[in-house]
Parts: sequence; C-alpha cells; structure tokens
Amino acid sequence: MIDVLILGRGFVGKYLEQLLHAQGISFKSTTTDGRDGTIKWRLPEHQAHAEDSNSFAVLPAANAVIITFPLQGEAAAMYLIHGYLDYHSTTLNTSIKPQWVYLGSTRPFKEIPSTRFTKPDISAGGPRVEAEELIIKTFNGHVLNLAGLWGGERIPEGWSR
Repeated sequence: MIDVLILGRGFVGKYLEQLLHAQGISFKSTTTDGRDGTIKWRLPEHQAHAEDSNSFAVLPAANAVIITFPLQGEAAAMYLIHGYLDYHSTTLNTSIKPQWVYLGSTRPFKEIPSTRFTKPDISAGGPRVEAEELIIKTFNGHVLNLAGLWGGERIPEGWSR
C-alpha cells in the first residue's frame, strides 16, 4: 500500500509530487496517457457497464486519495469512490478506508465580503459543488478550495495575450 494516490497529475499534481518526494512519502500519480512514469488511467463514464470497473485495477491501494480533476456531480463522485473501494474490497479482498481529498473550485458564497469561515451557498453551486458536498458528507472527505494558482507554465502575464 502507498501513502498517497494522486488522481490526475496535472499542474497541482506535479507540485504535490515534489513535496511528497521531499518528505519521503510514498505516492503514485495518474495521467490519461501514462507519461513520465505515471499510471495510465482515465475515469470511465459513470454510466459505464460493470466490465469497465476493471479500470480501477491499475490503481494501487492508498492511505489517501487526492482527486485533482473536476467531478461532474454526485453520480461521478459515487462512481469513482465506489469503483475504487469495491475493486479493492471484492477483487483483492482487502479493506481500505482512504482519506479522500478533492481539489475543489472557489465555490459561490452568500456573504460579501467572504472569509475562509463563510459558509458556501450550496444552492448556487452546480454539479461540481454536488460532488464536493458528497465527498464531505458521505465519505468524511475534505475539499481544498483553490484559487489564483500560478507558477511553472501558469504565468499571469501571459493570460492577457
């Protein structure tokens, strides 16, 4: 078992890899094409057939799973989490209870100005907020809301061109 599984390496995933490596924490990352030694994996459509559940076979058991890509609604979040857990419990006969961390959006808020303590406006959220709420309430997960990330290939001065 590894410490951390990063689903969707991308911009934030590369940064996480550097931090985890520096701390001596075991990890694996996924990309859709398996580049740079990552696991080749893509979340199947949640309406997929049972035979598509084998796609979870390439994902190792982990103590924490970080989801870096947007999930479009509760159904997509349920499909991902249950697919991962079911594969490891039924196929491998192991009981895992990873900590779920979802990199979320900046979310809509009711109060202006808002602070980090302001409650989000769930009614104005849409499918991404649905997934966030499901991960928090059903799987005792955490949502890390990110905004204004830049560095590496993301350089603000190039955004206005």
